[in-house]
Amino acid sequence: MPVSASFTFIVEAHMLTLSSWNVPFPVIMGSKFTLKAGARCVGDCKLAGEQIMLYDQQGVLLATGVLGEEPLEGTAGVYWTELELDAPDEAGVYEWELKFSQPDRAPAHDDASHAVVFRAARPPEHLLTIEVTCDFEKIPVVNAWVAVTSEGVSYRAASDDAGMVSFNVPKGEYRLLITAEDHVALDSKDTIAVDGDQTVKIVMKYELDSYK
Repeated sequence: MPVSASFTFIVEAHMLTLSSWNVPFPVIMGSKFTLKAGARCVGDCKLAGEQIMLYDQQGVLLATGVLGEEPLEGTAGVYWTELELDAPDEAGVYEWELKFSQPDRAPAHDDASHAVVFRAARPPEHLLTIEVTCDFEKIPVVNAWVAVTSEGVSYRAASDDAGMVSFNVPKGEYRLLITAEDHVALDSKDTIAVDGDQTVKIVMKYELDSYK
């Protein structure tokens, strides 16, 4: 007699990972901005044409994007899209959520989510320039790392060959932090009041091997 056997197959859903990048810092409140959103299947499934959604902190759908035909160059199967968004009208830290859901498709994928955290800030109004020189040689300090911070928002850049760096910032009180090789770090206790375009001249104390 022929022997028959029955088999049961359990098909497990593939796990997905979501990601976001190119999120402006800060996001200017009341403006339009874009970010990139991507999804990758650990089973290397092709996700082209699938949808990815972004929700705000109250669960309101803000945008839906369609993943592109080809993975992002240089990645292992990250399919991506660009979302265009309206920034919040109030300053503060926000946590929105990317979601991917595919309940009726095969092969099935687990639902996935990813937090998109950013800070919304007031629009820039003034040009703040920091000029950094050395007290020993009286020359510009090149590649000094300069940060100015107000209301939790930091603007950072390195000084140029003239020892200068400029920031477009809103009106406010700014704390200044400067670090540079072979110089004593400067962390100002007094704030800089910005109510118009201005240049602040800073003299850093020379100290050989200050980073060591």
